[in-house]
Amino acid sequence: SSHLSTSLSSKVGARSLPLRKGDKVRIMRGDFKDHEGEITKVDLKAIKVYIDGAVVEKADGTKIEYPIHPSNLEIIDVDRKDEMRDKAIGRKGE
Repeated sequence: SSHLSTSLSSKVGARSLPLRKGDKVRIMRGDFKDHEGEITKVDLKAIKVYIDGAVVEKADGTKIEYPIHPSNLEIIDVDRKDEMRDKAIGRKGE
């Protein structure tokens, strides 16, 4: 889970929500601070999130996505394509 932005928090009626692929987030801490992008992958086992554009170049020149902990993120926009997610947001907002 990550905190919601202040405008989104008042709209949804919740303080935080679980992260899903497709959500737009802002990185609040670390090397990519203030970078905004869409979540491309969520690793539940390692508790890491991969964001579009947060890329590191290795010594051999290959580029890999940088894993970021959810506590260092702020959700800007929620992907509401899933019916189950809408129900969860509705429960959380009540």
